Amino acid sequence: MSVAFIDVVEDVKQLSAGEKEELRDLIDCYLSDERRDEILRNFEASKSEVLESSYDIERLKELLNCLRFRSAAHSNEPSGVGLPLIL
Repeated sequence: MSVAFIDVVEDVKQLSAGEKEELRDLIDCYLSDERRDEILRNFEASKSEVLESSYDIERLKELLNCLRFRSAAHSNEPSGVGLPLIL
């Protein structure tokens, strides 16, 4: 079933206050479930990652910079925002 978003919005406007509150509660539950599923997927993916440690300062800087660029690639922020470049 494909319904235009604007049609859904117009239908929601016609609901009673109680029905709108119930719809809001349902949407909150759906969003919580989606976020919970995302957290679980991230957790499962992280279990397969291999962590590397080092006492070599240059290697640690390299690892941090790799993390910085990988993090920027998965975010909505422009590259480099939020994580400093380690030289």
